[in-house]
Amino acid sequence: MDQEPPERAADETLSRGTGVGRLLFATVALVLLYVLSCGPTYRFLVHDSASEFTWYKIYSPLAVTAEACQPIEHCLNWYMRLWNEDGPKSSSAAALQ
Repeated sequence: MDQEPPERAADETLSRGTGVGRLLFATVALVLLYVLSCGPTYRFLVHDSASEFTWYKIYSPLAVTAEACQPIEHCLNWYMRLWNEDGPKSSSAAALQ
């Protein structure tokens, strides 16, 4: 009968827990970076004539979310105006199209 010492079993449980924490942290960080990147990329689109089609494809999930939830739309419009002095005049969804 080979049983693991209790210290080793506790270490393995702890390491699994931190792995889940790291995964959760990485997921939240990536989502935040995705959302926060829409302002600078919109500014690049407006001032440097980048491809609107590509920008829309990348950020269409944000446009759909903004259309579905008015507070998110207001926050997103405000954030995009921070990056672009012209800013979207109506809605973020309209800016994406």
